[in-house]
Amino acid sequence: MSEPLHLDLYDSLRSREVPVCLHLPAAGMPEPWPLVLFSSGFGGGREGYGGLARTWSAAGLAVAVLEHRGSGPEALARLNRLPREQRGEALLDMVRDPEVLLARPGDIAFVLDHLITAPRVDPQRIGLAGHSLGAFTTLAVGGIPLSLPGGQRRLLADPRPRALLAMSPPTPGHFFAPGDHARLDRPLLLVTGTRDHGPFLDGPREDRSRVLSLLPAGRAWMAIFEGADHMTFAEMGLNYRPYMAPLRALSLAFWRWTLEGGPSLDSSRVAREVAGPDRLRWETADQLNSRAL
Repeated sequence: MSEPLHLDLYDSLRSREVPVCLHLPAAGMPEPWPLVLFSSGFGGGREGYGGLARTWSAAGLAVAVLEHRGSGPEALARLNRLPREQRGEALLDMVRDPEVLLARPGDIAFVLDHLITAPRVDPQRIGLAGHSLGAFTTLAVGGIPLSLPGGQRRLLADPRPRALLAMSPPTPGHFFAPGDHARLDRPLLLVTGTRDHGPFLDGPREDRSRVLSLLPAGRAWMAIFEGADHMTFAEMGLNYRPYMAPLRALSLAFWRWTLEGGPSLDSSRVAREVAGPDRLRWETADQLNSRAL
């Protein structure tokens, strides 16, 4: 595995910087490589999510972690300068800013345009992942129209990513109208935890699970980690380490299936071999619909 590369990309059409950290497979890995883009959550920079990125690149995938200006480290710094009692409302205002929401899928398209021209990257095997606000970005690129103030809706889909991984997805009604989720048209793995509280979650954790029941049958899966909180999936907090091995193995199994033609995600196999019953509950849409949340 090579040292990650820092790319300071600039989109002249939008007058916008897009910092990227590119993790490449080690020399000798089969080429051309599948490519996975990762959309950071609010406050996240290109140096984040390194555990996942290194795991995927060690397995032969090129991984590009994006930093989104306007909702990256500089936005978090602005938030933290406010009095503590003002931060909750200010955070919601910042992440609901239409300019921020519209710019993020544009960053994905721009970086894809830049990277797929490389001869060592396979343009037919592209994945997209994201956490929290990055999960919003992933779902928007995957084909769910963004709902804007005043009843406007914007379709920001990009057909090039063929598989999606969304960690801590926004609950229905945040960013997307519930009826629009059915427009997603490619394999999607959702990941959350039983303590996954945080932005875009008005009610109990189970509200995140409602996303799955709105998605097309047979196209989406959800893994629920017992005890994992919102920052677990950003590789932060006091108790994230026990979850990293199963999360890395689960996500890698998903990419191998969707991008490399490996074994399909069989729920019993993944639950038994990746995490075990004490750490992971594997849910399908049918299971969620059959029980009261």
